[in-house]
This record gives sequence, C-alpha cells and structure tokens, in this order.
Amino acid sequence: MTSAIPTEDINDIVIDIIAQSVGSVSESQLALTGDKRFLFSESKRSFIMYGVKGRNWIALGAPIGQKSESEELIAQFLSLARASKYSPAFYAVRERHLERFSQTKLKSQKIGEMALVALESFSLEGKDNAKHRHARNKAVREGVSFKIIRTEVDSPEMDKLESISKDWLAHQSGREKGFSLGRFDRKVLSNKAIAIAMKADEIIAFSNLWSSADGSELSLDLMRYLENSMAGVIDFLLVETMLWGRENGYKTFSLGMAPLAGLDKEDHRSVMSSLCRFAFKHGDKLYSFQGIRRFKKKYNPDWEAVYLMAPSQLHMPRALKNLALLSAGSLKGIFRRP
Repeated sequence: MTSAIPTEDINDIVIDIIAQSVGSVSESQLALTGDKRFLFSESKRSFIMYGVKGRNWIALGAPIGQKSESEELIAQFLSLARASKYSPAFYAVRERHLERFSQTKLKSQKIGEMALVALESFSLEGKDNAKHRHARNKAVREGVSFKIIRTEVDSPEMDKLESISKDWLAHQSGREKGFSLGRFDRKVLSNKAIAIAMKADEIIAFSNLWSSADGSELSLDLMRYLENSMAGVIDFLLVETMLWGRENGYKTFSLGMAPLAGLDKEDHRSVMSSLCRFAFKHGDKLYSFQGIRRFKKKYNPDWEAVYLMAPSQLHMPRALKNLALLSAGSLKGIFRRP
C-alpha cells in the first residue's frame, strides 16, 4: 500500500500516474483532494484510490494508470481487504471499465448514469438549442462575462472564490463533502483552471475544471455562485465552458452522474435495483434525484451506466451506507446539497 512511500512523495507519484494513464476519465482528479488512501502497483505506474469506513474498503472508480496492470491491482486490493477482515467494494465504476473486473467474482449493480455531452456537435444554433442561446444572450445583455483563470493560493481572487463558496453553502443548507465529491480547498484549486462568471468586474460564480489525461474529456467539479447573482448563472457558466472546451479540442463534456437514474430495465428481482428505483421516484423529500437527471438531460447528453461492485448484493447496502459516511460524514449529510 502506501506505507513504503514517504507521505510527501505520494502526491507527486499520483500526479505522474494520472498524467500518463491510459483510458482515464476526468474524475480521476478526485485522487488529488487529499482524503484518499492509495494502493500502488509494483511498477508505481497505476493505483487504486480508496477509503475505509466501518468494515468496508471502498475504492473510487476503476484503477488509474496502465490498463495492463488493472486486473492484478484489483486482485491485490480484494486480497488485502479480505486479509484485513474488511469487505471490498468499488464505487462509480463506468461501464467502459467493467471488463477490467471480468476475472473477479464481484457482482455489479447499476447505480446511475453519467451524462456526457459530445462537444464536436454541441452548438447554440437551431431550434433545439434556443433555450440555451436565449439564456446566454440574456446574461451577456445583463453584463455577465466568462473567463478561465488560474490563481495563487493566497491571491485576492482565491479570497473571492472562498467567499462565494461559503455564501453558496450557507444558502444550500449544506456543508462540504468529500471522497466521491470535490470540496473547496485553496491548495487543490491553486494554479488550476477555473471557469468564472463576472459582472461589473466582480466574480459572481465559479467552477473548477477537470480533464482526462488524454485531454479528451472535460468536466466541472464545484459549481458555486452568489445567492444574489442573476438567475441562470450556472447555465451560463456551463454553456460557456462547453463552448470553450470545444474550441480547445476536448471531445466530451461530463455533466457528472445522475444518481439512481436509468434503472427501469435492470433486473427487477434485485433487491438493490428495487431500492434504487424507489429512492429515485420517491426520494424528493431527501434529495431531488429526478431533478438532477432533468437538469442534465436538457443538454442532450449521451448516458453511460455507472456501477457499484461488491462481493454480493447483500454487501451493497452496507457499502453504500459507509460511502455516505465517507462522503458526507453522516447518513443525513449525504442527502444535503454539496
């Protein structure tokens, strides 16, 4: 695991592996948020990021690095977890990576869908995109502009971003999450690409950008704005970022996962599928899962299935409970807005 590597060297190794990884996705940047443990391959060219909660070792996504090392690294993770008397699980495994688990005996459960916009065909032209076009034009008429910045950890710009983040959290009745979600951290955000919306030379909204190692996929992590900013500022920020991504050669823009969505065709005999479908349809008092999917759907994305992998269906509820504790600090917290 990481015990043989000096703590100060781990982040540099992770950055190098991500930069040279094959088939990675934009959420691989979650490895840099400072709240993960790592299992490295012998070559130090691949890793699994994971957290420990309760009696679970929960890996986030598929292994990152060299595809040829994935099966051995997964087997090592499973073996080490079981030897330590913990139950292993892999959360948020994209459908494209399922083949890497084919030699394991893990069971898979679809838990949602990733919304992916094809940027080469993304446009504001035509009748189908009229709402996006009108919203963008309205923001421009009101004096809102878009910019990509990189800023230092102690800069006035970073102070403003932190102020916006605190204002957003206060009005969302939420708190910072972690593990499977990004959080505001000056060190993590410093010198990274950040999309901002400005009005009268003041930042009113921002989002930090993530990209895959090969530069094909772009996504937003945090999306935060001042409570008194104009309506539709997030749509403006998203549209402008997608246009910027297209102009800079990205192929896909990830809108992130719609949790518990797209499960109607799953095996109806599965207890987990039934629970997920029920939560999706009736969970609005806790969190608007259907609202998340509706918001993403208006950008006409393609949908890629996302899975939870565990030794059996019976292990999955406990794994999801411990994931909630890792990400939000409490079961109640997972249903508050991030």
